[in-house]
Amino acid sequence: MSVQAITWALDCPAGSVTEKVILLVLANYANEYGISWPSQKTLADQTALGERTVRRVLSDMDIRGVIRRIPRRRGNGSRQSDMILLTAFEGRKPAPPGMLDDDAEPNNSGAFKQPANGDKRPVWPPDNRPLWPHPPATVAALDTSLILKSASHLSEPDPRMACLAVSGPGLDRDAEASSITAFEITRWIEAGCDLTLDILPVIAAKTRDARPAPIRGWSFFTPAILEAKARRQMPLPQTKEIADEHASAPRKAKLHKSTARDSSTAWNAAVEKADRARAAQTDPNA
Repeated sequence: MSVQAITWALDCPAGSVTEKVILLVLANYANEYGISWPSQKTLADQTALGERTVRRVLSDMDIRGVIRRIPRRRGNGSRQSDMILLTAFEGRKPAPPGMLDDDAEPNNSGAFKQPANGDKRPVWPPDNRPLWPHPPATVAALDTSLILKSASHLSEPDPRMACLAVSGPGLDRDAEASSITAFEITRWIEAGCDLTLDILPVIAAKTRDARPAPIRGWSFFTPAILEAKARRQMPLPQTKEIADEHASAPRKAKLHKSTARDSSTAWNAAVEKADRARAAQTDPNA
């Protein structure tokens, strides 16, 4: 969710560069509800600002309604980092009931006051409030490649646009735009023609030069494209040398095996002869 929040933060008008940087860090920590939990020290470390500056900018954005700071306390009453809601971020999901209630404090009668937002939802004492998760894991750094990515370039290429891209002056583009032969490209692909290997080379070759009568539709290329497909799928001719090589392969394998066996026998015989000679030198009576 931080990607959408960062996109919003980039476009959100800010009063200063300091405010923009702090807003980007808050957006980087935001969950799907537009809520962040970074401490002021964390904000200061990641923005290279002083904590006093961070407090001043947060207070100013809170007053202007860009964010809303909600104090949090531990079970023993000590303060935690504020829960920061990106109020101006319209792309966030509605928070679950009770999640954004300010910490309740008892009044003189012993009852707990209503939340600061004025709604009538039940309020729990600090020790009984639901334990919402701490700051979610964030990315190590701002990855701008994920911001405002268009999905159009991730889809399969449009065959018609690819054909237009490689076509030259030999194609009448005005006539092609008004013709009804664009379905011919689909027929090529359904017939097993390859867009890169068969279709585009033919179109590029036949439209490379200007013609007295330019080509007005895709059906003109059909015979040449089908011929290119047939040539591509045609098996390679087998020469006599290749056929003889395949025929002699089993005989060569058998000869190689026999040669290896003979070599192994000769090696064993030589080793036995050397052992007998060594034994005779050691024991002449043997």
